[in-house]
Amino acid sequence: MSGTYDLGYAVYDMYDLGEFEQKGSVRTKYGDRQQYLNAVKSLQNSGIQVHADTVLNHRIGGDDTEIVKATPFS
Repeated sequence: MSGTYDLGYAVYDMYDLGEFEQKGSVRTKYGDRQQYLNAVKSLQNSGIQVHADTVLNHRIGGDDTEIVKATPFS
């Protein structure tokens, strides 16, 4: 599956929350930035900790090869 038909594991830009035009689409499948922030705040107000989970190797539709540097952190 690719692009708009995948189940969320093949993102094009992991840090775009629907703010930018990305390959013909703006809004994300699961809502926009403000909806995400409202959901996070609602969970936090209920005493629930929220953690973002980004899987760096689940990507699709990239235009070019990228060199990525990682900094070890314990």
